[in-house]
Amino acid sequence: MVALVVALCGSVAGSAGAGAATPTSFTFDGGGWGHGVGMSQYGARGMATQGGTAVTILQHYYTGADVARLPEQNAHRVLVAPAARSFTFVAGQSLTVKGPTGSVLGTAGAGATVTVTRSGSSVVVTGAVRATTTGLTMNFVGPVRITPPNHRYAYGTITVTPSGTSSLNTRIVGLTMRQLLFGLGEMPSLWPTQALRAQAIAARTFAQKRANVGGDLRAWMDISYVGYDKEVGTAADRWRSAVDTTAGAVLTYGGTLIDALFSASSGGFTENSEYVFYAALPWLRGVPDPGDLVAGNPFASWTRTFTAAELGSWFGVGTATDVDIVGPLGVSGRTNKASVRITGTTSTTTVTSYAFRTTVADRSPSRALISPKFRLRTATSTPTTTTQPPTTTTVPPAPPAPRTVRLPAGVLRSATANGRTITVEGIASDPDGVPTIRVVSTMGSTSATRTSQPVGGRWSLSWSGAPGSRTVCVAALDTPTARAVALGCRSVVVK
Repeated sequence: MVALVVALCGSVAGSAGAGAATPTSFTFDGGGWGHGVGMSQYGARGMATQGGTAVTILQHYYTGADVARLPEQNAHRVLVAPAARSFTFVAGQSLTVKGPTGSVLGTAGAGATVTVTRSGSSVVVTGAVRATTTGLTMNFVGPVRITPPNHRYAYGTITVTPSGTSSLNTRIVGLTMRQLLFGLGEMPSLWPTQALRAQAIAARTFAQKRANVGGDLRAWMDISYVGYDKEVGTAADRWRSAVDTTAGAVLTYGGTLIDALFSASSGGFTENSEYVFYAALPWLRGVPDPGDLVAGNPFASWTRTFTAAELGSWFGVGTATDVDIVGPLGVSGRTNKASVRITGTTSTTTVTSYAFRTTVADRSPSRALISPKFRLRTATSTPTTTTQPPTTTTVPPAPPAPRTVRLPAGVLRSATANGRTITVEGIASDPDGVPTIRVVSTMGSTSATRTSQPVGGRWSLSWSGAPGSRTVCVAALDTPTARAVALGCRSVVVK
């Protein structure tokens, strides 16, 4: 709310202050994760826990929109990963590789591996099938694992085509809307039913509008499409039920499909579309988002502290002495169209908010500003030491104030096995720093403990495991108390 009042008043607070002692560190307050336009997923979760229905949730975030039932568009196309030089495919039951004319180049049996690599203008196929071609399609039976992004897919047809001068694009084509939504990894299946239904309707609207213009869905940017891995995850039947219960339901404005944007967390207030993107869309207005601040959202608010030496070095101004956020803020307090001015002992520079965030993320990933909704809270200075005259009175120091423990929060998103490689992934954050992620894998009477730390709020840990079924449990350890907060357990089978 402070950020909102500042924005409406037309001035930006956040300077270290003229005449103040030279700061030694700068602390930023932030909120949210993602662009913050449209529906906040954590906000939808919060509204649902407080009795909101899917319709009331959606109409809160999409101003003036209606929920309508329309025939579903099929034949969806998904780019499963950013363009890469090489992709690897592991067959479920079988994988048939065909050339551009439809001729069969070979078939891989259950568990067999096929790798495709860009070489000049050609696509080179190695492994269980060997060929050189200009492009290919793959028909498959049983879930096929594609790496990157290391997910399994059970529907559609795979295409591999050259991209640019040295990369390949891998798509899954021919998906029905139901098949597409079943594999959507946007929201944990254990979340409240009404939040899941709201997510299904928003995602269906987004995908249907994209399909109407013949575009690809990018699984790493537009919609998190993780395929079959979502269908066998914890409580997957709850997500499938949300998809089926809302079949055909989409969001419209004036009878036309809307751009149903959504992101993880708004930090308590969503943003106008034109401030983050370009067009001012009437259904994408910034609105208060109290549901986003309901307990359990690790991204509702966060802090990041950087030393004056760090900021000065990163932005080439010597040692930083002052930081100002200048220019227009959004209605939510976001800084997308503002700039950050860093004054130092040798010079002053002004960069865009985006450049400021990306530079910080590159130099210190664990302290990335994960949303453009941030402001300078404090600039801390080292007290000046002065010589005091001797005194015969000794005053005992005051006892330290009790510390309020602020525990970490997070989500165990997936635990999977690819061959003998076990991979556990999720998100986590701690208001007081970077939590340690502890993963305990138990098989029979044998247990093993491994640790990792999130980078930019995300964490992932992989290791090689023996064949068999094991239980994997994950906890986030508080900074600095090391108190464990359970993130969940999954069963993983290595064949």
